[in-house]
Amino acid sequence: MVPTQDYVSTFGVANKKITVTSDGDNRATLHFSNRAMLSGSCTFDNVEVVGSGKFYCNGFDTVFTRNCELNLSETLYGGGYRSTVDHTHVVIAASGYINPGSGAGLHDVIGGSYQGSVEHDTYLEISGNLRMASGNHVNPGCMRGDGSSGDGNGFPAVYVGGNATLVYDNANSEVSPAIEGTYGCEMRGNVTLDVRSGRVNEICGHFGDPAPIKGNIHIIAGSSTYENTDKMLRLNSNWPIIGAGQMLPDGVYEVDGDVVIDAYENVWGWDKGGSIPNDVPFIEGSKKANVGGSITVNVHGSHVGSIYGAEWSAVNGDIAVNASGVELRDEAGDSHGYVFCENDLTNSSDEGSSVKARGKLSISLNSGSVGYVSLTSNKNVSISDGSFINIAGRPEIATGVTGVYYGLPKGSSSPTINIAGTVAEIPYIKYASALNVTDNSEITAGTISSVNKIAITGQSNTNVTTKFGCNNASSYELIEDNGLRVDEGSVLTTAGSQAYVYGYVDINGTWEQQYNTAKNYNDIFVKGTTSIGSKGILIDHCSSNLKGAVINKGTLALMAPALFQGNYRGDDAEIRLPAVTNNYDGTDDGGDIPLIVKGESSGKTTVNTVDPNNWQNLKLPSLGDNYVLSKASGDAPKQSTFILGNEDAVGEGYYLKRFRDADGTDDFHMWQVAAKLSLTFDDNGAYDPAYPQKFLQDKTADKDSYTFALPKTAPTRKGWAFDGWNTERDGSGDQFTDKTEVSRSTTVYAQWKWVPRDVTVTFDENGGETKADPASQTKTTEPGALASTGERLLPVLPLAVAGSALTSLGLLLEYNRKKRRNDK
Repeated sequence: MVPTQDYVSTFGVANKKITVTSDGDNRATLHFSNRAMLSGSCTFDNVEVVGSGKFYCNGFDTVFTRNCELNLSETLYGGGYRSTVDHTHVVIAASGYINPGSGAGLHDVIGGSYQGSVEHDTYLEISGNLRMASGNHVNPGCMRGDGSSGDGNGFPAVYVGGNATLVYDNANSEVSPAIEGTYGCEMRGNVTLDVRSGRVNEICGHFGDPAPIKGNIHIIAGSSTYENTDKMLRLNSNWPIIGAGQMLPDGVYEVDGDVVIDAYENVWGWDKGGSIPNDVPFIEGSKKANVGGSITVNVHGSHVGSIYGAEWSAVNGDIAVNASGVELRDEAGDSHGYVFCENDLTNSSDEGSSVKARGKLSISLNSGSVGYVSLTSNKNVSISDGSFINIAGRPEIATGVTGVYYGLPKGSSSPTINIAGTVAEIPYIKYASALNVTDNSEITAGTISSVNKIAITGQSNTNVTTKFGCNNASSYELIEDNGLRVDEGSVLTTAGSQAYVYGYVDINGTWEQQYNTAKNYNDIFVKGTTSIGSKGILIDHCSSNLKGAVINKGTLALMAPALFQGNYRGDDAEIRLPAVTNNYDGTDDGGDIPLIVKGESSGKTTVNTVDPNNWQNLKLPSLGDNYVLSKASGDAPKQSTFILGNEDAVGEGYYLKRFRDADGTDDFHMWQVAAKLSLTFDDNGAYDPAYPQKFLQDKTADKDSYTFALPKTAPTRKGWAFDGWNTERDGSGDQFTDKTEVSRSTTVYAQWKWVPRDVTVTFDENGGETKADPASQTKTTEPGALASTGERLLPVLPLAVAGSALTSLGLLLEYNRKKRRNDK
């Protein structure tokens, strides 16, 4: 193109869209000298476009196809030169270069005008293979200057009146331009930066002089299409992705709408498969900006240093960070990066340095590898109601999870930490109003502390290896609405330290406290009410101090001295206590009683004594051992409040008997293992209505065996004579008398001696012709099959005699039968 006298080369057809292509096999060259200006919409296909100066599309739709070679020595603008255009639409799919050096200004490709504006939308797409000067700028806005010293000073503000969109998908990964939403240009619509692949120095919403974005900012980093492929978006050096503002702010930036960042797996802060640098780029929603809407940062599998919601910013709405499958590394890979909603690692007290968010803060982490997860890094940041951290999947969390940086404001209802469907080891979980572990989660935590409410639900298991505390972190005051809940089917295991709950405890699953070192009843301390549901089990391997009321419908296994400071009620409940080895006797030399209830006890509780080393193995208690002290209030609680449950002990006649406190005072009733020996006299088949007879004898610890008087009236049995008592039914045991020593409950059996009698049977022919021979016979009775009489009705007769007699009897019966028929 031949330049005009103003050194301007023009090309195009007014009011027409043309396609410029080569004729034949040879690629034609279209050369623009000096400044190039299009005068109509153009598509350049299969041609080489060469420019020695800046190239202005002048607001006309311009396309450089993939078959095109584009070599421009200076900047390309989608808009005009010192003029305002209606809109811009530029697609560069070509190969070649644009402004490969920095001598012609610091801008590579600009979607809008130079020292002019765009009334409506701008669209800039770079999807070819282009070489550009690294560090130079690419954006969809307008420029007041070209970036060279002094250029643009004093020039009126420029603007884009509509939405501005930039798509960057450069196959040339050797160049690294800076990509921003605006460089000092007022953006009156939405700004979208869709940066899919290549290498970039920074992706940010603003750069340079503060200029407002009236709409939303949406940064798309990487592409779901390119995930787990070689099409990477490489963040150069330590240059980050920032939604509102920039890494090195020149002032306070403005966004009236929302800020959204979507980053994908093909975003890398280091070379894929290579070593990790000391300073890894991060992703941040806002830095030193006022955001009128909300901030949402969605990171899907990216490989960066850290993720922050906002820093040094005021946000009118919510701040949400959603990270899924991310890999966060820092300091040459030796540590993991952070996930914060609010980031101020300096913890500065400067009024403008911390984040002020009117809406709620939230972090959702699903799997991935991270370091420290917290809504804030500054203890001075206030948290709005409804703020939360959600954790799911199988994340690797190297450092820990905290709701806030340090402590909670007194009475704060936020934030909540929710762990759902998660398998993870978490070094610590701290500083939250509530922790909910649910949906079959399997959590191992070094420490859980300074959390007001803890709920383990949905068949989940939580194992705490170091420190456990459920409390108001700032005051340690009792707040009845705070506490610990373990639902049916879920398990909480604590092991590393004393467990403090400054609220209620509601156990419908299992809580096992394995730590067993503390003194003064404080391995478990509960300030509020402790409730054990019908399916609930609370196991404490050492001392317990339950300050509030205890309501038990399930099982309490208290393996060391336990103190209930309030009232106790058992509803068909169970308490397991270790079998006494050093019995409490009310003296300083005696042992500790297993359970003290300072309040009043009521209801019904079965006490099972167990192996001191295994709460699941029942062990026979010893007679005279003392197990429970409960406040006395007249005749209450009744003896039946605590009953012995060990079946083997009950079978031996053992039971819990209420006594006066062994120390001689009347303040407490005491439940001691007592026993009654039972001796049962069994008539052994006589069916005597006066039997069986059972005799009871109190058994004391200082006496091993006892004698019993025999029944005043011996049993009777027809045909038999009573022959004493024996320890076995068949008489093979020992004879039992009133001198026999009895050491355990037993049954003795009556012995019987048969009394023989003579029985005579006479055979009458009853009119027959043949007489029986002999006519009668006498036999002595023997013990027989009729247990009620013990005798046979007929003695055994010789076969011939009996047969003859029965034959005669048969003839007689037949004669009588015929006679009755004839009589009729």
